Amino acid sequence: MINLQALASSHAAGQKVLQMKRNEQHEIDTMARRLFQSVLPPNLVLREQGDDYGIDAEVELFEGGHSTGVIFKVQIKGTRSPAYSADGSFLSFSFELDRAGYLIEQVKIPTVIILCDVTKSLVYWTDIHTNQELLQAYEAAKAYSQGTFTTHFDTQNKLPSTLPNMLMALSKTGDF
Repeated sequence: MINLQALASSHAAGQKVLQMKRNEQHEIDTMARRLFQSVLPPNLVLREQGDDYGIDAEVELFEGGHSTGVIFKVQIKGTRSPAYSADGSFLSFSFELDRAGYLIEQVKIPTVIILCDVTKSLVYWTDIHTNQELLQAYEAAKAYSQGTFTTHFDTQNKLPSTLPNMLMALSKTGDF
């Protein structure tokens, strides 16, 4: 087993080395992506998107080992300190207006937002095109030129147990 701490120390011995720092949100994002992938069954193939402009990945459904052509897009959000409601029925989450606008107004492919509570290893979802509360909050924020808006994730929409519900919701949003 390689002792990475010793390797880093020996590399920097006697030299002033500029080290890159990875911020906490990048670590949370990595944990969220891994957590989301871990709840997907083998017949859903996750393909990460490069050059993230609001879409982190796409997922393709396979049946009996064969592609179905069913593809949806995913925006993955992660948090270490989720804002659960007092009764635990929902989580509040703040979205940037411009990113949400891209997903709502420009992306014509079924799209789901995944919210990962990386502390409790829980994964929640909401469909961006049929969640009326999210759409109304977005429109209100846009009308008042706000930079962000808050929406809620129903804690009953937890993966993997509600995966069939998520796929059903996505099927109502377009070419699915």
